[in-house]
This record gives sequence, C-alpha cells and structure tokens, in this order.
Amino acid sequence: MTPTDIVAERLGADALPILPAAQAGGPEYLRALHGPFPTAPFVPVGGVDAEAARIYLAHGATAVGVGSPLTSNFER
Repeated sequence: MTPTDIVAERLGADALPILPAAQAGGPEYLRALHGPFPTAPFVPVGGVDAEAARIYLAHGATAVGVGSPLTSNFER
C-alpha cells in the first residue's frame, strides 16, 4: 500500500499484499489502485471471506488471502 510496494512490483515482485484489506478500503480501494497501477499484482488479505473474495477478484486482484473465515467454525 505504499510507493515502495509499487517499486517492488516494478522490480519483479510476484504479489503485493493489501493488508488488512477490509480496513484499507475494501474492493473499491483495490479498484482505485488499479487505475494508476493496472499491472500490479495486488493480493487482498485480512477480512476476506468468500463473498469478498469474489468481489476482489472481479476488481482485478491477482489472488486473495482467506484465513479466519476458513477456521472460525472449528472449536479449539
């Protein structure tokens, strides 16, 4: 989410995390980033569930990271 991350992409980074994606601005933030950085490989992580994943991917995410929604139904 910083200019340094964008430089990393230009140097060949395979993925640029947006973390935590939900608090960073959600899918609309990702869509806004793709305006000036159309080829950046953004990967939203944090606060991503199945529905959010679908929306992020529709807005151009390279991939998404889903964690707690996968394990929240398990008892400890």
